[in-house]
Amino acid sequence: MAFSYNHVTLVGRVCADPVYKDISARLKKLSFNIAINRRFKTDNKDNKSEADFLSVCMYGMPADVGKRILVKGMPLLVWGKIQVRTYKKDKKTIWITEIVADNFQVLEKLSIRLQQEYNVGNNVPEDLNLDLREKVMEQLNEATSKKKTKKV
Repeated sequence: MAFSYNHVTLVGRVCADPVYKDISARLKKLSFNIAINRRFKTDNKDNKSEADFLSVCMYGMPADVGKRILVKGMPLLVWGKIQVRTYKKDKKTIWITEIVADNFQVLEKLSIRLQQEYNVGNNVPEDLNLDLREKVMEQLNEATSKKKTKKV
């Protein structure tokens, strides 16, 4: 029996607004790129930083949730597996390496992002998933109650 382990965990920022596609009635896909900083020392012992840009795709429920909350610049933790695929174009083989994400976690307060994006106070858009709406409403209530206690 051969042992295989394909798992990747990445932290980066969303490069552009994600692209959402309905592949079929039951299958949804969300695609986006994330920028990941890579720090290293040069021969002169200077610290240098460069960014790597990786393609990420999600399917199913994570894609539905991501469509509603992921925007350009958002810090994100993504975990899943690396997938490499090929296709032929003009007698050349094109290789594509991407991260197929199992799930993700936003690394900033979602209530602040939603207030900025939707320009709302404590109103959350009705088209958000019910479970997501409940979590966002809890965060908004917590943020509002903290502001009130600080003013007192």
